[in-house]
Amino acid sequence: MTSMAQIREQQPFRIGFLLVDGFTTLALGSAIEPLRTANLVAGRQLYQWHTLSVNKRPVHTSEGLLVAPDAATSQHQPLDCLLVVAGDSFQHQCTNHHIRWLTSFADQAIVLGSLCRGAFLLAAADLLNGHRISAHPQCLQAIRRHFPKVLATDKAFHLASTRLTCAGGTAPLQAMLNLVGQHHGEELAEQVALQVLPSYSGRTEMSESVEEYPEKLRETIALMENNIEEPIALDELANYVSISRRQLERLFQKHLAQSPSRYYLKARLARARQLLKHTSLPILDVANACGFISTPHFSRVYRENLGLTPRDERRNDQAAPIMETNTKASAVSPESTNEARRYYSPFRRNPAANLSAMG
Repeated sequence: MTSMAQIREQQPFRIGFLLVDGFTTLALGSAIEPLRTANLVAGRQLYQWHTLSVNKRPVHTSEGLLVAPDAATSQHQPLDCLLVVAGDSFQHQCTNHHIRWLTSFADQAIVLGSLCRGAFLLAAADLLNGHRISAHPQCLQAIRRHFPKVLATDKAFHLASTRLTCAGGTAPLQAMLNLVGQHHGEELAEQVALQVLPSYSGRTEMSESVEEYPEKLRETIALMENNIEEPIALDELANYVSISRRQLERLFQKHLAQSPSRYYLKARLARARQLLKHTSLPILDVANACGFISTPHFSRVYRENLGLTPRDERRNDQAAPIMETNTKASAVSPESTNEARRYYSPFRRNPAANLSAMG
């Protein structure tokens, strides 16, 4: 195991994020936060990262924000890892420039990967042939159709020696916690997990017994909880798991005594409550991260289902610290340590359990 003294002697691991128009900020933020926290816990820069775009031009996010990247693809610094970040319009934004530039990394000794729908661009550059990969379900369908040599799966993420691919939402957070564990050992990864996820367990209340459900139900729950920011329509969910909508509704009624739509809404509200209580994100950003079209709509649905507004939820929790990044590991309870360990390390069991860890 890597000791903290050894960690302090190592060179930073350099990551470049290629931002493609329409990329999701939740996926990018979920990837960066564990890296930032690892640097804080270790007391030195274990990870460096910068963002890239074609010609260094500003890039639009899926939420309509305009992000100025750090460098152009032609002027990037040396990298140990390159991750492509894309959103809904991934096929339209897959340009010849992207493909030519990505292809130039084919023979380089670096880790290549993607967040959310970025895998499509890597596949188009023939950089995923023969590799098991993860991506957003919408992207997986396109990859299976256009690039049959790619071994596309519905897992939250795949982390190998030369490839790192993630689905959307918070799957990048899961992947990066495991990357930290691989690079610097269990002790550091647990401390990072405890600070990124300070007081709630790895699974939502609704997912505790997910492994006992039929396979099709587990797959659907995994899809739901891994697509909170951009909810998938019920007909599409049924199509993804190869059953009819009616069959899917029967499964949920039989095993969960509620409709799929109700379960999905509860999962989104559970995520919203976690973000309100344990992060300092503005309420508008929480609403967007949980698939609500506006703050008023989010507030109304939250109040109708949980009995108070998002603002009141946060106000009631003000006595607790929000995302304290200087918490001492020795002050954390054994129960919390077990939860952190369970969160970052067991993503080798089954896809449904993996994806339900945070959604």
